[in-house]
Amino acid sequence: MLIKALCDYYDVLFRQGKILSTALEKVNISYLISLTADGRVVSVRCCREKEKILNKKGVEKEKDVPAAMILPRRISKSGVTNIIEHRPEYIFGLSYGKDGEFCSKGNEKNHQTFVRENRRFLDLISTPSPVVNAYRMFMETWKPEDEIRNRFLLDIGKDIKTAYFAFECGGKLLHEDPDVIKTWEAVCDSFYDNSGGIGQCSVSGKIGNIPLTHDRIKGVIGAQARCSLVSYNNDSETSYGQEQGKNSCITEEVMHKYVAAINYLLDGWSHKEMIGDITVLVWSADADEEKENAVMGFLRGAMESDKGNPVEQLLYRINNGESVDVPFKGVDIYILGLRPNGGRIATVFFYKNNFPAFFENVIKYQADMQVTQEYKPVSVYAVQNALTDGGGKLNIPIYSGIQRAMLFGTKFPAGMVNVILRIIDTDMGKVTANEQGSKKNAISLARMGLLKAYMRRNYEEDVKVGLDRENKNKAYLSGRILAVATEVQNYAAKKKLNRTLADRFFRQARCYPASTIPKIWDSYTYYIKKVEHPEFYQNEVKEITDLMESRYPEGIQRPEDQIQFVAGYFDECNEAFQHRTRTGKKKATEDME
Repeated sequence: MLIKALCDYYDVLFRQGKILSTALEKVNISYLISLTADGRVVSVRCCREKEKILNKKGVEKEKDVPAAMILPRRISKSGVTNIIEHRPEYIFGLSYGKDGEFCSKGNEKNHQTFVRENRRFLDLISTPSPVVNAYRMFMETWKPEDEIRNRFLLDIGKDIKTAYFAFECGGKLLHEDPDVIKTWEAVCDSFYDNSGGIGQCSVSGKIGNIPLTHDRIKGVIGAQARCSLVSYNNDSETSYGQEQGKNSCITEEVMHKYVAAINYLLDGWSHKEMIGDITVLVWSADADEEKENAVMGFLRGAMESDKGNPVEQLLYRINNGESVDVPFKGVDIYILGLRPNGGRIATVFFYKNNFPAFFENVIKYQADMQVTQEYKPVSVYAVQNALTDGGGKLNIPIYSGIQRAMLFGTKFPAGMVNVILRIIDTDMGKVTANEQGSKKNAISLARMGLLKAYMRRNYEEDVKVGLDRENKNKAYLSGRILAVATEVQNYAAKKKLNRTLADRFFRQARCYPASTIPKIWDSYTYYIKKVEHPEFYQNEVKEITDLMESRYPEGIQRPEDQIQFVAGYFDECNEAFQHRTRTGKKKATEDME
């Protein structure tokens, strides 16, 4: 399904002129080799261009960058030459030594392969142009052992180690010659023997050459320079006597299409985003940038700062009770997660859904995630941070399950509650000065939203947004009493405390309320005497004790009750914050009068 989707995406991109033919690719060229009609080198001139960039200090400076040119598709296998070669060790048959001298030793085979294969290709061109004939004559007359002191190469010096080259003659570039391009496009898939034999493609159903190895993927963050999406290296992965790529039965044509498509998505950041160590790619079936930008805008989490994105606009309009027409009907959206795995690339997740269904699931997901009266869409970044522990490690399996719940409307992963509670406990226990930021966000909107969404979707419970004053669940009430006591302590202290009641007793009160709440109550009765206007807090405590009806539970074991405790604590803290805000505004108004 993934390979087929990428091939279809390539076909759409090619029809729209956004991607090159699989026979061609861009190469960064630093030097142009100028030839005479008889193949002699008359100059090797630099074709790098000046580009303004900002350095680390923000100062603008100019930098020489190679010129991007379109050449016949490169071969990623070592020891195999390219048609219209660009690598100096193959073209010149020379290497630059530590002593500053050129040497032909060790490069004879590379140069001979270059000459043999490129002459074989040129023989297929019936009416060669002058630049093609000059290229042929260069290969016939260039002798590496006689060119060790070539003045043009000496001028380049050690830069030859990293530079790529192209050919020209009479102002015409070899790689732009129409006959070269036409001939190469006709023979590129069959020109090289990849030793896989002929077979039927498992994706397209067509008969073609089956490559043993697939081209490399470029742009997956953290991956090695040469890594493949489809790769077979172990005997345990073979079947029916097939070796390497013959197990996948993917033809050269399909292989080049899916690699070109995925490299297009990985080039830059318009379709790519990082979530932990996962490289996430997004595309639409019709390659429409507006649709792709809409989904990328949501994934990047610009929910409140960028309401120009169609997804955010519709979310806010729907929440305001407006009737909206969901855009992009009948269009499939794809979301792919990739992670480096040694010399390979692992597929972490791959989701496909049509845009209206995707959007409807996002609306439902955001509704399930709401915890306050004010509508606040929860971004993907916020969810990522909610699942990141103190060591900065993102829980990938749980995160993937949440993504699936968001995109397909399924239930949340079973282990999510324990993971979030463990992270909250860890962050609550941080007391040093440099850890205060983590403690402050221990129960963030995203973490609380995930826990309440779990109750709404997995247990199908009607969980109220904001403080539920009718909730008689003892775990919920236990969380509320801890929140009131902590707020009273903070208010009475009139300064930032290094360690609050919540920091000391949160996990104990959540698991063993009956033995912990009395300690909290003692602290509450001490601090409430220092509060100037304690009526709000006293009323909250009276309401909680009236709803409790009996003593606090001995222990809280069930996940749903653990969630209730955290929800009670969060909702009561939020209610106290709203009270302080209202009181502050009222006092400010009175002072002005």
